[in-house]
Amino acid sequence: MTLVYSADGTTFPPRGVLGGGDAKASRSAKRGTDGKLVDLPAFHEEACSAGERIEFVACGGGGYGEPTKRDARRVAASVGRGWLSSEAARESYKVALMLDADQGVWVVDYSRHRPASDSKHQKNCF
Repeated sequence: MTLVYSADGTTFPPRGVLGGGDAKASRSAKRGTDGKLVDLPAFHEEACSAGERIEFVACGGGGYGEPTKRDARRVAASVGRGWLSSEAARESYKVALMLDADQGVWVVDYSRHRPASDSKHQKNCF
């Protein structure tokens, strides 16, 4: 099988505004039958043999606003929806979370959370 594709955002991924971070670049690669991943150009024609596959990672949008000013409960809600990992919440937004096992939701762990203007009361985030 031969695949012809074009990928956008590889050279100039979207930029963040008003303090938001830049998006990661798009990536195109070929995974061989041995599992090895080989990067491919953004615009390309590639032949694949049985068992090989092409993998694409699209760039996201750039961030809007200073990440550490985002309401911690909204960050917890993003984690709960699967849009963000709890590790990324801590790294990018400086929000410490914990899983409330009784209710099955992510909540702000105010004992480890960054100081901010957020409410000091633990609230569930859906």
